[in-house]
Amino acid sequence: MTDQLQGRDAVFPAAEFEGRIAKLQSAVAALGTEALILTGPENIFWACGRQTASYFAFQALVVRASAPPVLLVRQLETTGARASTWLADIRAWQDGEDPARALAALLSHLGLRHVAVERTAWFVSQTMAAQIEAALEGVTLIDGSGLTERLRAVKSPAELAAIRLAAGYAQAGIVAAIDACGSGPVRMM
Repeated sequence: MTDQLQGRDAVFPAAEFEGRIAKLQSAVAALGTEALILTGPENIFWACGRQTASYFAFQALVVRASAPPVLLVRQLETTGARASTWLADIRAWQDGEDPARALAALLSHLGLRHVAVERTAWFVSQTMAAQIEAALEGVTLIDGSGLTERLRAVKSPAELAAIRLAAGYAQAGIVAAIDACGSGPVRMM
């Protein structure tokens, strides 16, 4: 049975995100690590389409070099994560649970012992970063900061089409605003 929510609200077709994940996987392999842990919402969005208003809640996308990615989100966010992504493997941590320990348990379950992590992601506080490093005792961590940003800088044909469409809307709004401008008293609508 297929998940009727999966990808329902995705901003691009599954193939777009599959291509992005493939690029990340190649970069992860080139680093010589087993996986890259993304925690920055903008990088997670680029990689899989995950959208949320709950930036306060910890989330991580584990991009493995040779296996499908795994998304870790707060339990209350799983429905939205399924709707905005095409990911087959979405795991959850519960309110009251330490998300750093949930991440450590996930990496252990996946058998990952050598990973890159975004150290400069603005979303993870210094305290949370320290909790993650402590929870990942025995896992070799290297800095994977900037890896996703370099890939994000090169726009795909689908992204360029979306940018052009948005620019057209912006241009129409500017033209309408200029046309509405005039001298004389301000009219209240």
